[in-house]
Amino acid sequence: MNSPPVNRELGDLAPVFRIPLLSWLIAVETAVPHVTMRVTETRRTGARQSWLFKQGREAPFQNAPKVTWT
Repeated sequence: MNSPPVNRELGDLAPVFRIPLLSWLIAVETAVPHVTMRVTETRRTGARQSWLFKQGREAPFQNAPKVTWT
């Protein structure tokens, strides 16, 4: 079973999150230019969250490690 698409678009974040994140990224890139920062996911759809939650809990991922916790 394939994962629903992963969203990495910073523009899809609400401004309340995007603006501080971009400020932080600029500060980090200035302070440690030898380290590459990468955003791995921004906004998840309900389908993606459900897919992640099923890992380790339901078929066909029954014996896989759980990737989320509550």
